[in-house]
Amino acid sequence: MIYRHGGDNRSGKTFLMALYGWEAYNMGRTVYCNCPPLLPGKHKEHVLNFPHVDAQPSELFEKDLYNCCVIIDQAEEFMDAFDAPKYSSREMSYFGYQVTKRDVDFHFDTVRQMNILNRVRANAHFFITTKRIPPNPKLPLLAILVIVKARNRMNNPVKFIIREPWEYFGIYNHDVIIPPPRLVEKLLREAGPQFNALPPGVRPQGQLAPVPRSQTVVVKNPSWD
Repeated sequence: MIYRHGGDNRSGKTFLMALYGWEAYNMGRTVYCNCPPLLPGKHKEHVLNFPHVDAQPSELFEKDLYNCCVIIDQAEEFMDAFDAPKYSSREMSYFGYQVTKRDVDFHFDTVRQMNILNRVRANAHFFITTKRIPPNPKLPLLAILVIVKARNRMNNPVKFIIREPWEYFGIYNHDVIIPPPRLVEKLLREAGPQFNALPPGVRPQGQLAPVPRSQTVVVKNPSWD
């Protein structure tokens, strides 16, 4: 299934995708996420705080994925509607056409849906909108309103409220910034060959082995204290 998440900045889009990913992980499925790659002068950051596989969208669309959960944060950076003529954009749409038969749950988010390639955004099975309560991000968060519309039942949305969402904040890092692909390429090019970072999505031997859920440690972001 394809899930398109939308809403204002700080409205809980990434939070809800992480929650879906956490549920998938607890069901024994592999979770893929486009965490930021390691860049010169930066430390490695992760969007998710539970076992997952780091992979950039360009890698994910080339993988032979089955029975898993795919999360793409800040999707407009990778599925920009302006890039529609490119072959890479067509690959994204082909991936979207295959996810259902491969039992893949594909989640992506954006502030403005029209930024996303139409062949991808219009193919979603569910359109999920999150709204912060209260709307002002400078005020303390009380709850998150979630509105879910099915593609075949757009006039009958399902609404529910997540109360005390901070109880789940440990499963993800809200302050991670996904750098644009061109910026990543520029920084790596400027760093030169002496910067021997692993390419995005490539990890040391054995690191991708399944981690028992009993050994999972949900990390709390120090910035919340």
